[in-house]
Amino acid sequence: MEQFRKYAGGEDVAALEAAVREDPHDGGRVYRLGREYLRLGRWDMCIKTLIRHLSTPGAVWADERSDSMCCIARAYKAKGDFANAKKWYLRAAAEAGHLREPFAELSQLLYELHEYEGAAYFEKCALMIDERKKNA
Repeated sequence: MEQFRKYAGGEDVAALEAAVREDPHDGGRVYRLGREYLRLGRWDMCIKTLIRHLSTPGAVWADERSDSMCCIARAYKAKGDFANAKKWYLRAAAEAGHLREPFAELSQLLYELHEYEGAAYFEKCALMIDERKKNA
């Protein structure tokens, strides 16, 4: 069964949706599906799916959870819901404070919103992370 065949740099969404229906508690499948929805610009499905991912029993790795939260933030940003985007970037940073990405992405958002003091603060937070640690 070709459940996870690749196309154009992504995964087959129909196959991922079927795989998630088959095993809705498999956090990895739900995570991949949510990321595909983000890649395809299906913002609401991305948000719904990745929030579901965070509640699955297998969603225990801080790095993956943080990435889900960043993806949720990106989807809210794309929808123009900047308050929720900020909230999810902060949650991502709290989940995996050893990663630069949540801080850097939040800094970029704040810069785009002309919130320069906040942008500078979170960029400094990102720059203070010397090395990438896995699941600290």
